[in-house]
Amino acid sequence: MWAVLWGAGLAQAQVRVVAAADLQYALTEIARAFEAKNPGIKVSLSFGSSGKFYTQLVQGLEADLYFSAERLYPELLEKKGLAEAGTRRPYAIGRMVIWLDRKLGLEPSPEALKDPRITRLAIANPVHAPYGRAAVTL
Repeated sequence: MWAVLWGAGLAQAQVRVVAAADLQYALTEIARAFEAKNPGIKVSLSFGSSGKFYTQLVQGLEADLYFSAERLYPELLEKKGLAEAGTRRPYAIGRMVIWLDRKLGLEPSPEALKDPRITRLAIANPVHAPYGRAAVTL
């Protein structure tokens, strides 16, 4: 997961942040703490799909920070000259997990998914989400 900076600086009265939806609770708390320590600077938060924000940023959406669940999007923005060079930073490292109903008595593993008692599987949408694409490779 990656973040990229547009270079607007903190002297302005508002910092515009677009971020992957899974960051809503963490970034809301961080923004409140930042505003408390920096009176006069408002943090504007928008949450949604990393891919949709990437498209909107390419089309001219103005933002100061972009937190993407997909590391490729910030890289592409930088290559297109739409983000300040050298500001990409990972903000988290995600891991895939397999979670099974304890009643099945199976050890969570890719092999366990072949068990005929497993009749349903939930993953993130691979078209939109990096974790969905990673799950398909399991």
